[in-house]
Amino acid sequence: MSKDFLNSVSKFFGGIPKFKILCIGDVILDRFVRGSTERISPEGPIPILKIEKEDFHLGGAGNVIRNLSALGVKTDFFSIVGNDINARKIKELLKAQKNVKYQLFSQGRKSTPLKTRFISSNQQLLRTDQETTEEASIGIQSNMLARIKRSLKDCSALIISDYGKGTLSSRILSKVIKDANRKNVPIIVDPKGLNYKKYNGSDVVTPNLHELSQATQMSVKNQKEIISASRYLLSRHQFKFLVVTQSSKGMSVVCKNPKSKVVHLPAETREVYDVSGAGDTVVAVLAMLIGAGYGIADAARISNIAAGVVVEKAQTAVVYPYEILSRLRDRSLSFSAKKVMDLATIKENINLWRQKGMKIGFTNGCFDLIHPGHIFLIEQAKKECDKLIVAINNDNSVRLIKGKSRPIQSDYSRASVLSALESVDAVIIFSEKTPFKLIKFIRPNVLVKGSDYKIGQVVGGNFVRKYGGRVKIVDLLSGFSSSKTISLLGS
Repeated sequence: MSKDFLNSVSKFFGGIPKFKILCIGDVILDRFVRGSTERISPEGPIPILKIEKEDFHLGGAGNVIRNLSALGVKTDFFSIVGNDINARKIKELLKAQKNVKYQLFSQGRKSTPLKTRFISSNQQLLRTDQETTEEASIGIQSNMLARIKRSLKDCSALIISDYGKGTLSSRILSKVIKDANRKNVPIIVDPKGLNYKKYNGSDVVTPNLHELSQATQMSVKNQKEIISASRYLLSRHQFKFLVVTQSSKGMSVVCKNPKSKVVHLPAETREVYDVSGAGDTVVAVLAMLIGAGYGIADAARISNIAAGVVVEKAQTAVVYPYEILSRLRDRSLSFSAKKVMDLATIKENINLWRQKGMKIGFTNGCFDLIHPGHIFLIEQAKKECDKLIVAINNDNSVRLIKGKSRPIQSDYSRASVLSALESVDAVIIFSEKTPFKLIKFIRPNVLVKGSDYKIGQVVGGNFVRKYGGRVKIVDLLSGFSSSKTISLLGS
């Protein structure tokens, strides 16, 4: 990406313009039932899940809405649900979304789609689906079409989020697409099923590999096959582009014009945790950027970055503007420099690590002239945890502790050296004389200090022990200290 493009996107995400996106599609209620499995049932070889917690999220087209809301985009949403407890829960969740106006049309005999996932120690044991997929009555469809037509008057893009649950009948799709075409509103489709003819007239269709293979009955095992299948699908239907999402392998943008170059975008993720819902994020970001006037290739590049963020999170997750901006800034930094984090970034990483059941360690110091003793301490600290956060005093804070002649190296220089160490997972610079506020913010599982401290002298130790954390005193490598090294240099 050019510097001008990066600046343009940074400016865009720094203050999302006030336009509106219209989304129609199947809303699903996602239910997560969590617990622990310590026994096998005597009734059969199946684990017993001891339920400890359950929570609900908007799924399907509802997850597209969650992403648009997180991005700060004004959104109108239309869907068809049943007249049941699941529909009422969906309404509660929609009410909590900022910048969203929704209209849910109730079909009395319809069962609102519910997906229930049973999870133990971040491992999904079972998923159950409860739904009916028949289309709504002509009266409900007509009422919904009239409302959608009014909403189209002032929207910048239309998202069609098809999960095959009955909201998007051929009649609704035909009329909505024709209306959007007349008003030159770009249409982005997340497809479902084998009948792609119903999406004719759309600008961008975003199948994943499985959906592309199903729709074309062609193999998609490599890039050459993906391109062939995409060209075949485009030749048979009236869309301008396919954006083929490929999970951990990124995405490809294929144009209807066979002479146009295919754009392949490698995955932008650091570590894949959960790919569910990534397609919803791609559709939301594509629509937002295309609606703002960006070309398909540039919109896909940023959507690919956004997808890379959400697959690092648990469950169906959303992406925020600051996360996209952070990834864009990371492109100009070395890998080690990316470990130097502010509070917002470190909080996001901590949430992700905890979702994965990882233990977080914390140690701190001035680390002025980094020597073998520091490295030994950090290596010992890393043995106590899965992820190690090292906090360093900023320059003013060091002066308060060590005197006006210190530090020898600036805080960012010290942080850069520490972040280059393999044992260090994050570095944060703090301004207070002690790290107590930071410890309260991070709430580490283990607080590590060197043996020059007694356990009762460790700042934040009592706080950590109160919530069940540990304080660990580790041995130091004798004969090394920054102050001693500096005094020798001055002699």
